Amino acid sequence: LIELWEILKDLTGSDLEPEFTDERKVNAVRRRLAATDKAKAILDFEAKTTLRQGMAKLIQWWRSKTDPSAASRELPQRSTKSFVRPLDQW
Repeated sequence: LIELWEILKDLTGSDLEPEFTDERKVNAVRRRLAATDKAKAILDFEAKTTLRQGMAKLIQWWRSKTDPSAASRELPQRSTKSFVRPLDQW
């Protein structure tokens, strides 16, 4: 989720920061890792769009629905900042 937030922040130019709270007792899973190997093996599915590309398209679509003048604005180019960090640094 942090990586998703960082991509959204970078694409939108937002200055919002995440708010961390105590973990909820409803779901005790501390960490989730998505793996696409099962989708590839069973469905022969392989993503052709990166998360960043997909989020950029989503933002442009959303802006076109909420503010047509904003839809034509260019989104920032890919940041050189790395979003990958060791787990203990999140």
